[in-house]
Amino acid sequence: MDNYEHIRNMKYPFDLIKPRMSLHDRAAQFSPFAALTGYEDETNETARLTDDKLILDDDRQVMLNDAAQKLLSHPYEKVPVTVEYFVPDYAKEGGKYATYSGKFRWIDTYNRFIVFYDGKEIPLDDIYDIQINLNDALDSEI
Repeated sequence: MDNYEHIRNMKYPFDLIKPRMSLHDRAAQFSPFAALTGYEDETNETARLTDDKLILDDDRQVMLNDAAQKLLSHPYEKVPVTVEYFVPDYAKEGGKYATYSGKFRWIDTYNRFIVFYDGKEIPLDDIYDIQINLNDALDSEI
């Protein structure tokens, strides 16, 4: 190695066309990188829990049918209703249960939706529970 001592600290003999890269930028070339991009997102998605859709027993079906009949017997009264329903997950099997409160408008029997005055539509097959408050509807009419 003694043979190169005379040229080791010499300046480069000619000007460069491009300016020299800074030490910070040069170090960035060798910084670690994510070889498995998206892996963390996938593991988080797999770890996310979902609920199974509950199968309704006969008593619950009768209760929901009675509630639907009660709603249909009070048309144009803007009856306040709270509905617990199943929302399917967009990415995997299962979903979650959500609660929505609004003023009942009508039941679309052809497409099987319960429709509210604000435009919200909930599929009848996904409804788990309906709470009807006829007292609030009758008080607002007076």
